[in-house]
Amino acid sequence: MKMISVIFVMAVMSTATFAADITLKDGRVLKGATVVSQTPRKVTIKHDAGLGSVAKELLPPELQAQYPVDETAARKADEKAIVAREAALITRKAETERLARLRTEREAAADAYAAKQAAETAKKELKMPQHDPMPGLWPNAISRKTTAGQAQGRARPR
Repeated sequence: MKMISVIFVMAVMSTATFAADITLKDGRVLKGATVVSQTPRKVTIKHDAGLGSVAKELLPPELQAQYPVDETAARKADEKAIVAREAALITRKAETERLARLRTEREAAADAYAAKQAAETAKKELKMPQHDPMPGLWPNAISRKTTAGQAQGRARPR
């Protein structure tokens, strides 16, 4: 059991990068930096100011030797990204077309509803005259105190 522990500790220590100051080729200095992970073209570095991704070309020569750029994996990753981008573009285009179709359908439904409402309003206006062509003959002109005979001009019997 003790032997397994020793082997494990040695394996971890051989792959770990200890915290140190890293001066990048662009002049930036990362204090207390530790390489956390890598991709084919970049390394992720944890440092005192936080966490950042740095292109492997910006690393000092000793770290470039330790973390070389993997061109074949980078090309594969680029191809995969292009395929994903194209798929997203196709999906976005299909969604835009679907939304345009939906908008057109809703506008057509709204226009049909407005036409139906206008037709019903026009029909109601034809049934009810706007003015009283013969005053006194319409029911709304008769008061409670008058009778139908009085509305026609006949006097009420006493």
